[in-house]
Parts: sequence; C-alpha cells; structure tokens
Amino acid sequence: VISQHEAKIKRSEDELAEMKDKLGQTSESKSAFEKAKKQFAQQLEDATDRADEEQNARIKAEKTIRELEEQLEDLKERLEEADKTMQLEELKSQQEQEIQLMVFKLDREIDLRKKAEETLTAFRQQ
Repeated sequence: VISQHEAKIKRSEDELAEMKDKLGQTSESKSAFEKAKKQFAQQLEDATDRADEEQNARIKAEKTIRELEEQLEDLKERLEEADKTMQLEELKSQQEQEIQLMVFKLDREIDLRKKAEETLTAFRQQ
C-alpha cells in the first residue's frame, strides 16, 4: 500500500514537475508574444507616423504645385500682355515712319508745285 502511495506521489510529483515546465514554457511564450506584440505595435505606430508624414508632404507638394501653376498662368498672361504691348509699339513705330514718309512726300510735292508755279509765273511774265 505504501509503495502504491509512493508510486502515486512520485507520479503526481512527476506530473507536477511536467506541468511546472509547461507553465514555465507557456509563461516564456507569453512573454515572447507580449514582447513581439509591443514591437509590432511600435512598428505599426512608426509606419502610421511615416504614412501621416508622407500624406502631409503630398498635400504640401500638391499645394505648391497649384501655387506654381497659378504663378505660371499669371506669367503667361503677363507675357501675352507684354507681347501685345510690344506689337502695339511696333505698329505705332511703323505708323510713325509711314507718317514721316508721307510728310516728306507732301513737303516734296509742295516744293515741286511751288517751283512749277514759279516757272509758270516766270513763263507768263515773258
């Protein structure tokens, strides 16, 4: 009877030791899992922060692009106005040259008519 009890006690002690080992392994696994869980949470937070930073940078870049496009349109309009002004100035210069040529021709015509009248008057007086 004692040896049966001793055998049961020995088996119970062995089972208890085995359970302690399993509990220790489970505790270690739990610790490793918790550590991995914390690392994953930190990596997720870092990735989320980077994604937020990239989103903010993208929004900022898009805003800069819109501003640059607006500036480009403004510069195009100003260039068109400058071209129009330059074309008007060229046209004005051409018109001034044409007027000067007309004045020159009219002055010459007047001189020729005066000479013709003088010649006619001189001819009539003879």
